[in-house]
Amino acid sequence: MNAHFILMHSCHSVSLKPSQEQVVSSPHAPKCLKNILTRAIIPLYIRLCEYMKISMETTDLNREITLLHQRICPALGDPTRMLILYALKEKPRKVSELTEILGIPQPSVSRHLGILRNRNLVIAERQGTSVSYSLGFTKLIDVMDILRLILRDQMQDQTRLAEELNPSQALEANQ
Repeated sequence: MNAHFILMHSCHSVSLKPSQEQVVSSPHAPKCLKNILTRAIIPLYIRLCEYMKISMETTDLNREITLLHQRICPALGDPTRMLILYALKEKPRKVSELTEILGIPQPSVSRHLGILRNRNLVIAERQGTSVSYSLGFTKLIDVMDILRLILRDQMQDQTRLAEELNPSQALEANQ
């Protein structure tokens, strides 16, 4: 019980990976335990702390992915919202400008902007009687550009594979 307290105390108050010296030199460790701690328990405990650190990193990744899926992915799940973000890349715009650029009705633009605003992906700024919208995060455009590049690569790979599987159709299409 004493050794467990010493080990737990060392792991949480000093670091996630205590050295053997930290645990053995603890003032709470009886001398008879030092040999046992050094040879058997400490290496196992250090491995346990390493596992706990990896487990915590995985938990953090899981939490971030879950939040990403809840907050950002739904906003990008509609092509119109992605087009709105691209339109806002150039400069802040009013709903009427976005309606004209996208060629869709004003209520639809407003609804999509509301979703983007609720996810903090666009910023609404009142200017007199109208509201101007701008990007909340310019890096979002970079992310969408990368996704478009991935899509383009996938499509090229599919085209190349189709040509390899049926070269006669590829020759006919090129003529």
